[in-house]
Amino acid sequence: MPTDFLSILENHPCTCSVESITEKVQGQISTSPQKFRLLAKYKDHDWKLIILIYPSFPLHLPTIVIENVEEYPAMGHINWHGDLCYKDKQGLVVNYKQPDEVLTACIYEALRSLHENLTDPNKNELQNDFESYWESLPSNGFKTTCIVTPKDTAQELIAYRDTKNERKIKSSSCLAIIEQDHNINQYYHPLYVLKDKRKDKSIYIPLEKTITPPPPKQLWKASDIFNVFEKSTRNEVKVVAKEILEEHKWSNYFTLIFSHPKPNLSYCVWGVEFHRKDTAKHPLLDPKDDWEVSPMQLRNHNKEYLLERCGTSISLDKKKVAIVGCGSVGGGIALQLAKAGVGELHLIDFDKMEIENIYRHVLGGTAINVSTGGHYKNDMLKWEIETNFPYTKINSFQNDLSTFASVKEIFNYFDVIVVATGDFTSELYFNTVHKKTTELTPVIYAWQDGFGVGGHSITVVNDESAGCLECLYTQSFGFEPHAKTSFIKYGQTISKHLGGCSGVFTPFSFLDASQTALLATRMTLEALQGKAKNEIRSWKGSDDQLKAEGYSASNWYKKSPDHFIQDQENYIATNCQVCGKNN
Repeated sequence: MPTDFLSILENHPCTCSVESITEKVQGQISTSPQKFRLLAKYKDHDWKLIILIYPSFPLHLPTIVIENVEEYPAMGHINWHGDLCYKDKQGLVVNYKQPDEVLTACIYEALRSLHENLTDPNKNELQNDFESYWESLPSNGFKTTCIVTPKDTAQELIAYRDTKNERKIKSSSCLAIIEQDHNINQYYHPLYVLKDKRKDKSIYIPLEKTITPPPPKQLWKASDIFNVFEKSTRNEVKVVAKEILEEHKWSNYFTLIFSHPKPNLSYCVWGVEFHRKDTAKHPLLDPKDDWEVSPMQLRNHNKEYLLERCGTSISLDKKKVAIVGCGSVGGGIALQLAKAGVGELHLIDFDKMEIENIYRHVLGGTAINVSTGGHYKNDMLKWEIETNFPYTKINSFQNDLSTFASVKEIFNYFDVIVVATGDFTSELYFNTVHKKTTELTPVIYAWQDGFGVGGHSITVVNDESAGCLECLYTQSFGFEPHAKTSFIKYGQTISKHLGGCSGVFTPFSFLDASQTALLATRMTLEALQGKAKNEIRSWKGSDDQLKAEGYSASNWYKKSPDHFIQDQENYIATNCQVCGKNN
């Protein structure tokens, strides 16, 4: 039975009157919302609201609009058109089986939010939400890449324009506004696509006070923007700004970026476009009101904003990590550390990306060079990361682990070193070199068992505590060339051959490599945060494929009931020749 929304609204305790204003469509199922005009009283104030309830309700909550919004000042959580953001839908769960209760609660929540924002003397929510309100004003809807970091003084910016498209749409528009001294990777895709576009001059101006935007349904003129500039800018900033603007040629299109402080101690960055038919001086020098003023729809690429928005820690931006081995596991670690916000990665590998790798490596066919047989994996990882992440600096070197071990000061330069070569002999040698130094740099080793049976990562901290990579290869009788934490029984050769000796490989999938990379990445991030300790972690998969191929699992696999193993004691060998008592 259809829900009787009119009856629910009539019976709401805050309702004074309600009427349906839905336009009925004959002969077809309408996807349009049901509309209601609601007069409600909340804490002695009358609100005139339009309620729009879509057919997807209650999976999607009603849209609520202030009908007479032009009678109110700008308020928090209400845009220029009067649409109300009354509930943060992120993580919200509603009882969709009780639509009457959901609708009643929505009206209560909307009225509460309206009252709080109307009676807020400081307009804190409005200031914290300034960008959203400003960008709800009428505009051309064009999305502009913005790479501007708030500073204390005015500075000249570069505005990129697509003149070919402007002629087609018969309107000026800005693709991007960028600082001249930005430190973004040159191959970062949103920047790289601008290299052939027209460059114009723009300007950034910091305001020292918060700004109240125009009231709903009212527009600012060029003189209003001029007044904002004159009243909210420090004198020394005005002088610099006017010097910059005097160098701008007359035009019929200008852009401008402002910033001002928010109550939550962050900064609001917002943009203005000025349009007119004929050319004239910049409106901050000659504020004629025949300029058309509209907000810019900025897409903020500021480092602090992006890292916080993406759940990373800004403290990682100064960290340096070396990754030796850029195969399926090491390549996954490199990408994950870049996504985590690590500021500088050094990628060391001498191997090339071959066609046989594409289904289990984070790189795909774009990394294959059909004429030479392959690009270096670390070079292509560098390109992949710098294309997609603006602030991660990448260096790549074609070396093996033993050569890297001979480089002076590596343990002093890097905050963490990750080793994922699959060359266990070289890794044992590197472990010995590491433990002989006096530097406390943690080293993370990661490797993969075959056939999806599991993967491992061990942290080695160079302090006085016991536990290192060689402990895994040390039994009570001494050294054994097989890790005791391996999930595959000693004495079995599990590598496969396709096409002779040149086609030798260990069978595991992209999902297996990704799970091991994630394990090692978490341990690396803990080490970067000062939480490193000697321990081995393993993820344990099914041994079905291993047994189907005629191989056996190890005792370590069989005696471990959990799918995730974390050990800080059992793997340590007191007779280890590197870190034990007899070292």
